[in-house]
Amino acid sequence: FVTAEDIQIHGGVGFTWDADPQLFFRRAKANDILLGQQAWQRQRLADLVLADR
Repeated sequence: FVTAEDIQIHGGVGFTWDADPQLFFRRAKANDILLGQQAWQRQRLADLVLADR
């Protein structure tokens, strides 16, 4: 995740409510849970695109 790196760059402040990186990290994790992991999404998209050929 880019957001995990953002947390690391900002240090402890990055995961507090006072900074925005925690918000982006939480959204990314929620999207992972709701929509599936990125690798699965990429594979599904590739399957759909290549199925038409």
